Amino acid sequence: MGLLAGSAFYVFTLILAAVAPLSRRYDVRKIAAVLGIIAATTYLFLSGASVATQRAYIMAVIVFCAVILDRRALSVRSVSVAAFVTLMLHPEALISVGFQMSFAAVLALVVVYRFWQERKTPRQSFGAFAKFRNNIISLSVTSFVAGIATAGFALFHFGRIARYGLAGNLLAMPLFTFAIMPLGIIALLLMPLGLEEAPLWIMGQGVSQLVKVSDWIARWDGALLRSRAAPPWVIGAYGLAFVLLLLGKWRGRFMAGGLILACIIGWKLQPVPDIRISSEGRIAFWETSEFQRLIVTSERADSYGRDQFSEKAGRADVDVLAMSKSDAPCDDLACRFEIKGQTVSILNHPSEVRTECETSDLVILTVRDAGPEVRRNCKADLIDGRILRAKGAMDIYLLDDETIKAVGTKPTTSHRRPWHNG
Repeated sequence: MGLLAGSAFYVFTLILAAVAPLSRRYDVRKIAAVLGIIAATTYLFLSGASVATQRAYIMAVIVFCAVILDRRALSVRSVSVAAFVTLMLHPEALISVGFQMSFAAVLALVVVYRFWQERKTPRQSFGAFAKFRNNIISLSVTSFVAGIATAGFALFHFGRIARYGLAGNLLAMPLFTFAIMPLGIIALLLMPLGLEEAPLWIMGQGVSQLVKVSDWIARWDGALLRSRAAPPWVIGAYGLAFVLLLLGKWRGRFMAGGLILACIIGWKLQPVPDIRISSEGRIAFWETSEFQRLIVTSERADSYGRDQFSEKAGRADVDVLAMSKSDAPCDDLACRFEIKGQTVSILNHPSEVRTECETSDLVILTVRDAGPEVRRNCKADLIDGRILRAKGAMDIYLLDDETIKAVGTKPTTSHRRPWHNG
């Protein structure tokens, strides 16, 4: 949306400025801004008007309105208005990763470029080399600032950040800006005439090259920096710190530093779940405390949930070993494991529940419900089909004080909303 609207504004300004009678009498930038709004609106409907596109559209329209009203096009006020309008239309977007990362990047860029404009010394530079150098500097600063601004949010939501994002943008953005996007616009204009095939084919070649560049950089050593999952309160504290750091005075920035430090400490102290139980009773747990390999009841089932469980520990593409192939004592009825000094029994038949309740710290019955008498008299923590139906898939934390904490994916009755009953 930004490239399309910006390109339309630039092209319309260039064309209108070439009409001498018009450019001498009127400010052609305002006319170009109106035409830019029309182009952005057209793209909004053609693209399907997703929430992310609506957010970009609102920002573009506010920038064009600022041009029409002779106000600064990009300012903290325009970013605030765009965020306000977006939240009025889609209040749920506040907790979405797209809203957080896009506005974090835009706010950081506006603040940094305003600071840069206020302090740089005016200097005339001409020639192709000077323009190329300025474009590289601008692209590098934009990529670096946007990458730093969105890194914390990306790390919270995805558990990873790209280390070589700057290199990727420097290699990919010129191809996207000067080849892929213009060809897409040309193809769109030629569609009514049935002549879009050639520009679309060339555009496809450009997209293929873009993907190759991305894959090449993604294969660099250490391309992704991974982190364990953060506690939920971190995103709110970090978001407040981010705003204070960019917009606050020295006291606000000092407070922002304290909040960021608290987020880092809380992140580091957040425990990692030791066992995962799917709602169907599929189990996975870490073989060692270094999170090197997963022991699972089934190597094929619950692959998505297992990936989510691995990402909470900051791991990816981990090795998986079936319980039947491990060194733990197993038979057709049960398996017994020692995890963090606690004995965990995984049962395939309810006949063994009473015995294991006497000798284990945690008993997991994967296939059926335990009887009411056994459940009442069980000295160990017991998880069976009845509990899994009530709480959904569960993460089990074996804490240092020998207590066991189970966190289910289904909300408790007091926290359920009307739509959960469906």
